[in-house]
Amino acid sequence: MSNIVHPTNYTSTDYSYNLPVLKKYSLFILVFVSLINATVFAQQKKKCVTDEKMQAVFNADPQLKMRYQQTQRMLDEKVKAHLLQATLRTARTNAIINIPVVIHIMTSNPTQVTDAIAQRQLDTLNKYYGAQSATDSLRVYTPFQTTYGRSQIRFCLAQRTPSGGASTGINRRTTNQTYSLGSSAHPSSIVTAWNTQQYLNIWVVNFTDGTLGYSYFPGTFPPGDQRYGFVVDYRAFGSGAAYLDASYNQGKTAVHEIGHYFNLQHPWGGGSGSSSCTGTDNCTDTPPTEAPTFGCPNAPVLNTCSPTAPGVMWQNHMDYGDDACMLLFTVEQCLRMEVAVNTSPDRNTLLTSPGCQPYVPSPNDAGIDAITQPTSGGINCTGTVSPVVTLHNYGTLPLTSAVISTTVNGLAPINFIWVGNLAFGATVNVTLPLINLTTGNNTIVVSTSLPNGVPDGDAGNNSASTFASYQPPVALAVTEDFESGVFPPGRWSVINYDSDFTWQSTSPGKASNGALFINNYDDSASNNIDDFRSAPVNTGGVPAMLINFDLAHKNYPLTGYEDTLSVLVSGNCGVTWQTVYKKWGAALATAGSANDSYLSPASTDWRMESINVSGAILASGQVVVAFRNTSRYGNNIFIDNINLLVPSPRDIKVNSILAPSSLVCGNNITPQLTVKNESGDIISSFKVGYRLDGGAAAIQTFNQTIGANETITVNFGVVNVPAGNHTITMFTADPVSVSGSGDVNASNDSVTKSFSIPGTVTAPLSENFTVPTFSPDKWAIINDDGGITWRRNINGRGNPGSAFLNTFNYPSIGQKDLLVLPEISFPASDSLIMTFDVAASLGPLGDEDTLQVLVTKDCGNSFTTVYKKWGDELVTTSAPQNSEYFPQSSAQWRQERIDLSAYANKSPILLALQVTNNNSNNIFIDNVNVTNVILPPALKQQGFLVVPTSFSSGFTVLHLVQPTVLRYVHVFNTAGQLVWSRQYNSDADKLIQVDLSSKAAGMYFVKLGYEQDKMNRTVKVMKR
Repeated sequence: MSNIVHPTNYTSTDYSYNLPVLKKYSLFILVFVSLINATVFAQQKKKCVTDEKMQAVFNADPQLKMRYQQTQRMLDEKVKAHLLQATLRTARTNAIINIPVVIHIMTSNPTQVTDAIAQRQLDTLNKYYGAQSATDSLRVYTPFQTTYGRSQIRFCLAQRTPSGGASTGINRRTTNQTYSLGSSAHPSSIVTAWNTQQYLNIWVVNFTDGTLGYSYFPGTFPPGDQRYGFVVDYRAFGSGAAYLDASYNQGKTAVHEIGHYFNLQHPWGGGSGSSSCTGTDNCTDTPPTEAPTFGCPNAPVLNTCSPTAPGVMWQNHMDYGDDACMLLFTVEQCLRMEVAVNTSPDRNTLLTSPGCQPYVPSPNDAGIDAITQPTSGGINCTGTVSPVVTLHNYGTLPLTSAVISTTVNGLAPINFIWVGNLAFGATVNVTLPLINLTTGNNTIVVSTSLPNGVPDGDAGNNSASTFASYQPPVALAVTEDFESGVFPPGRWSVINYDSDFTWQSTSPGKASNGALFINNYDDSASNNIDDFRSAPVNTGGVPAMLINFDLAHKNYPLTGYEDTLSVLVSGNCGVTWQTVYKKWGAALATAGSANDSYLSPASTDWRMESINVSGAILASGQVVVAFRNTSRYGNNIFIDNINLLVPSPRDIKVNSILAPSSLVCGNNITPQLTVKNESGDIISSFKVGYRLDGGAAAIQTFNQTIGANETITVNFGVVNVPAGNHTITMFTADPVSVSGSGDVNASNDSVTKSFSIPGTVTAPLSENFTVPTFSPDKWAIINDDGGITWRRNINGRGNPGSAFLNTFNYPSIGQKDLLVLPEISFPASDSLIMTFDVAASLGPLGDEDTLQVLVTKDCGNSFTTVYKKWGDELVTTSAPQNSEYFPQSSAQWRQERIDLSAYANKSPILLALQVTNNNSNNIFIDNVNVTNVILPPALKQQGFLVVPTSFSSGFTVLHLVQPTVLRYVHVFNTAGQLVWSRQYNSDADKLIQVDLSSKAAGMYFVKLGYEQDKMNRTVKVMKR
């Protein structure tokens, strides 16, 4: 490629470029092929690897795709909202957006990439994102000059480190580590990213397989993920270096890739394009195109999607032209990038980064590093406190005096004059005068001024703030229903450690106007802690305290996004805490899961939680209770009707049902449950019972002592239950203690559970769901969430019936529903085959349900997946359906075949069809068949068989395995005449039908000719 000469003379009307075309392929991440030698590097074709890179992310955590798609939908809506304004240019911001950049150069010779080269790369980014070059704008093909965009995004080399020290923005590390497309490691595993919510990280590395670079779109990972940024081969970074590839020596790889980082797609949408012109980058001012454009072609560039001039926008930075010919972003592309940086939770924190602010030490500069007392968010059991702060000398001169001012809740400051001697960079803890706290939250601000009696050289580090909660003690019991209209209500405090999303009041509550609420759905930061705390509660003399509250929550169904609700109790004014309740994810959810923000709980969404606190934690006679939310960017939590009270006497509840499990094999169950004493009494006896399917109660009396807050396990005898779907309700009654008899709280006395017992059959099994009763005889259903599950539908394949799961209307996602086949027995077999027909469609949002076939040998204690499909592999329709899907013809069905021969000698087995719901668009199953095959012993012994040897019209030649060495089958009569023949060339089937219906009765000879003569066989057969 050294003979390539890039054009240097441009006109504003047309171009005549006679350059070789180099293929480039990408979807989200731009990746090219190269070699270490720069000349060879330029000669290589580019690999199409973007789909593989993105798929690797989703394969590692498939649910990340849901969060990514949700972020994209949100950003698209924001862009559409801007476009609805009067003009696109007035819709955009005029404020410059400064992005601090840190460049990690990590090669075997990192000094090869000089500071000047790095600065030229920054200059290139600023030139083409800000479009500051009038010359380049004139080089744009004339018809596209009206769409030439100028974004407000600018880049600077970081001036400050994340900790606030001085920085050049360039970080070098000598390493022999190399990378390739197949590398699962990210460079951040060696050189840790600077806070990706505050800096754009660029890793300059050595790719050994020709990859030029890649970056990830907004929403690919949670905010703050180490992989956000841009990874680039050193031969495609910057300009003005001899080792750079000749086609990519102007820094445009970074321009393109950072476009992806700010949510720009390729003009053709993704992959290698589509001749159907369905791909789009969601920008109306980039002409449609079916595929990338390469090199520097003649204008106009036309294709199927843009068949007439001006054609496709081949000079766009998001297309694949050579560096010399990539010249513009469009107006809408600039808007799209600005929306991403202003809106996306993993980009918008760049707006407040101090990274571009230079660090210049001053001679006189005093600062407050921290307020160590009172502890941020700590409890103050008295109304006064003496603040303790860390004073830091940031000035180059020794610090001998400073004024330290304390302000509480914005009132007049209390000044303290510190005198001492601090060298440059030294710190000292200073105790300040006593301050008075008011009831509730108190904001405390401590600041310095007049270091060494002169104005402070840098006011940015002068102050620190904290907040302190003070509530006078209250008596037990405490009740809070959030109906007062005041928030936080009296006797309670909100502790917001990060000054971000926190507890607030909302409406509705549980059959009321008010509730406690926290917005985890929009809180993009991970592991933020927010407390809702009680005043100190006097508990002197009580053996136990009961904490009751109503809860409503839908979890976000993505691994790693499980918000946590904890209840903590402190008996020493917050010095230490004991966690008495902790739930997250599906266990915390009261109404399933939701992709959308959960904003209005239904009356049936609420669940009462009850916590019995006893023991040493109450010994001090005063406790503080905290409801703690730990955000993981999940979904919202509602709390109502908090009650802190002395437990009622004689309150015993069913804590959980241990047995039967959801799936039972055989007809015997042994009911088992745990019982908990929720009262403060010691219970000496109680009754426990159960009902099967609403029948008569079986009750037993247990003369067993249960201490306060204690849990025990209760077992019943064996019960015979027929196959089918059942419910069991377990209950407690009549606890006895020294205070009397009878349960004072009946609301927690019973729990109901569904379970299923499949019947047994002998193979073969066949089911077409035409009988109205569902589930079919001896089949079972497992529906752990108690919601929508398998049922019968009249739309079948060739018959009026099918098994149907209504995922389109499922109220929550991530739920699993199993349709369990009867337990199948069969003699030792040579093969075992399952077939079934399936019909399914994607929903309007393209979400993907999953269908699996599971097999178990231990009644569901462990399952093996033998079939799993979702998305495009599962669906049987050509396009997503906007309305609820029902199959309309046999053409919308597909038969699936599963080879279960690994279980052919493991009778009996249990099979189950499992759907994992993602609100797609319905799944139908019909014509389920399980068949075992036992081969004749002679076939297994000699490898072939002719059956029958006495026939009326014809016979069959069977082979144990496909006979690739069979060359012919000849049939002769007794006169030696050939009456039937077939020739083969490694393509014979295992089953060959021979038709002699037109021949006379008598003896015939079947000759099988194989590749080697010694393998030939002759068999006599008789036609009757």
